[in-house]
Parts: sequence; C-alpha cells; structure tokens
Amino acid sequence: MIYTKKMTSEQALEFYDSLEPITFEELLEVGEWHGAEIETEHIMDGVLEAVKWHGKRFEPNRGIHPLLYKGITGKIHSVDAGKIPFQHLVKLPRWLIRIAFVFVAPLIHTKKPCTQFWDVEYRGKRTGAMVWDGLPIVEVFARINENEVLGVTVSKWFDPGPPYFFTLTKPKT
Repeated sequence: MIYTKKMTSEQALEFYDSLEPITFEELLEVGEWHGAEIETEHIMDGVLEAVKWHGKRFEPNRGIHPLLYKGITGKIHSVDAGKIPFQHLVKLPRWLIRIAFVFVAPLIHTKKPCTQFWDVEYRGKRTGAMVWDGLPIVEVFARINENEVLGVTVSKWFDPGPPYFFTLTKPKT
C-alpha cells in the first residue's frame, strides 16, 4: 500500500499494518529526523504545523526530544512538550496556536529529552515506540523505507477516537 499526506484513519492503520518494525538503533543512526503530519481529519491535524514542528531528535541514552520546532530566527529548538496542554490546544484555532506558541515556546525550551524509547507491541507488531514523560501519550514507529518512518500517536485523550499519524524523514545531506 502507498501512503499519501492525506488519508483516512482506517487507511493509515492499514498502511501501518503493512510496514516492518523499526529499532532504536536505526532511529539513532540518523539522530534528528524531519517531521510532517498526515491529515486524517484527526483533532490534532494542523497543531504541529501551527507550532512550526521540525521533527524529533533521538539520543544515545534512549531519550528523545519529541518536539523540535523552528524559531522565528530559523534556529531549531527543543521544548519540554510535557508542559504543553495538548488536550486543550486541539480545541483552539490553528492561527491562535501559532501566535501563542511564539510567546510560550521560549519559556519551555529544554536541553533534556522529555520522552524515552521503549520496545512495545502494537497491533500485533513488536516495534519501537516513544513514551512521553508524565503524559498519557505513546508514539509507535514503523519503517516505511530506508529514509522514512511512520509514527502513530496513541493517547487516552483520543479515546475512543483513532490515533494521530505523522512521518519522520531523514534530512537531505
């Protein structure tokens, strides 16, 4: 199955099911990945784009910076995503999120990862996942190809709804 940047949740889950697992070592080899949302009409659609999400950074200690964003100067920063109230943010217009994030982000910059890498089983597949510190969020990864990874975000905040989907891509060298 081929994926596109706009799919139904059912298509995205079917795509995930067709993929191979991925290991921490494979993700760490690249280190910093560029992120992009997959539109599935999920309540999170557009939130990461609104905050100028750049991607994720994997560190040797199995720590992950889940929310790298591009600041107004173009510099890439990491924020403590655990301080962002995503369950409330999704209810706001995306333009308001963008404006608010410009002012709030510098207050929550961090040098420390705020998620950890675990091996988990999801939909019958044992694969790598990112578990958020202090938040009910798990992001499960699967290999699309040697340059791309599919991310599936599962959270009790979305229940009983579907997960949220994104891709990670190796930066061009």
